[in-house]
Amino acid sequence: MNNSERKLEIFIGATKRDLDEERLKVLQAILEDGHIPSGMELWSSDIEPTRDTILNRLNPCDIHIVLLGARYGEMMEEKDMSFTEWEYWQSASKRPVLAFVLDGKDFEKARAQVIQDDPNEADRSHALERFRKALLSKQFCRSFRFRKAEVGELGRLCATAIHKVIDSPKLPKNAGWMRADSEDLKTGREIRENPFLDRVLTRIRQFSKLTKRVVVAPESKQALGKIFWKTMIGSIRETGYTNLFFESGSTLAYVSHQFEAEVLESDGDMGRWNIRTNNVETLLQLVLHTREDVGRLPIAAPDPHDPYGAIFPPDWRKIRQDQSREPRNLYDVENKAIANLKETFHKSLSNPLILATTSGLDLKHPKEHFRGPHVGSHPNMLFKRAIFTTDSPVVLFLHAEKLGAPFEEGKCFPVFGPDLPWDKARQEYPFAACVGYRVRNGNSHLPQDLEGLSPEETRERNDPERIKRVLSDLGFKILYAEKKIESEGGMVDGAIIAANDRFGMLLPKH
Repeated sequence: MNNSERKLEIFIGATKRDLDEERLKVLQAILEDGHIPSGMELWSSDIEPTRDTILNRLNPCDIHIVLLGARYGEMMEEKDMSFTEWEYWQSASKRPVLAFVLDGKDFEKARAQVIQDDPNEADRSHALERFRKALLSKQFCRSFRFRKAEVGELGRLCATAIHKVIDSPKLPKNAGWMRADSEDLKTGREIRENPFLDRVLTRIRQFSKLTKRVVVAPESKQALGKIFWKTMIGSIRETGYTNLFFESGSTLAYVSHQFEAEVLESDGDMGRWNIRTNNVETLLQLVLHTREDVGRLPIAAPDPHDPYGAIFPPDWRKIRQDQSREPRNLYDVENKAIANLKETFHKSLSNPLILATTSGLDLKHPKEHFRGPHVGSHPNMLFKRAIFTTDSPVVLFLHAEKLGAPFEEGKCFPVFGPDLPWDKARQEYPFAACVGYRVRNGNSHLPQDLEGLSPEETRERNDPERIKRVLSDLGFKILYAEKKIESEGGMVDGAIIAANDRFGMLLPKH
């Protein structure tokens, strides 16, 4: 999308009592730059802000601007947090945030006056300081002052920051509104006029949750894919594991993309790999951009009822089960389906390396047999049980937030259970784990809200030392790699690769 052709919707978040003039300057700057502002001052006066009304306004926005002065602001009844900070954490991992924070000297003076005028604010000082630190750590953060001339300067700073975001990779390519005569929309209309391409696009749109998953923790997913191939390609070549299976899931789409970039393009290593997948993103990506032997496994169309674009055996629709609230053994029909898929695997891929992922890995559920990897659908549970128990080496890719994600009874399916506990499977079958994480330089962990976690939980899960401890406790004691990649804004993306003894025997450390 051409940057000059799009208008962005920009949310303005700020406390109400002390920043009226600053909000107005920011609003004017957004309008003068040709974009669309959204904020409480533009809502009907009879709208009482609630979580739902705020989210309805915030969710369509492409950029979030936060103004923070000397007040922490009105508190939400159901959370020990102000509306302004809560709004920020809703955006922290979903859209670029531009922060404008009151300068330290002005802040100290104004804060004393605020506390004098509103005694409730005194109890919020710790929360305000926490919020200030979070905003000051942002890549796009500037200070402002209450002086008349400098308040006018705030509009110029705002416009400049918006331009920087537009020109950065932080803004999704599909962000904003477009003119009907723009080149992108012309191309879209041309594709729609082609009945064959239109049919393909219509089918892809059925996989509605693909994009939502792809944009979660993209830096961690990209880093783990890059680090995996740079670290493991020597061992993979030496041991002859050129038959690859990429499982479904957004994380594996990043892994297959990095396979193309780091192995095929960088080394000119094309034409020697035999690849199978049940991931529609990986399938399209490698078929359209490489000359490798790429095919579906199983040989079927993506399930139109699966919003993630996964390919499962069509006859599995007849044996679907509801989520269980108690651990159970698999039924005979389920075991037969798994056995048939494993037989298909062995016929299609000799000695494969299986690259897999999971919705979460529960570490300490009170019900032992709900621990381990879990997924959201019954076909995916059967598929994972099959590929995890083929006796072929399996690498489990996940970003740090998933390492410890709890099993939700009535919503999830455990991959393992009483007939094959996770504690037994991870010892008897060749497993490795590749965990991606994101921290700030200087070991100050990233305060963002992902997968419904609090900032503190997110920082804890992204701690590399914690990741290594967890993997070691799970029996993944062979450390292949602990590597980092410097990113923009003082961020560090990294990955830790560890394996159990059985995996290490099949793919010795290079």
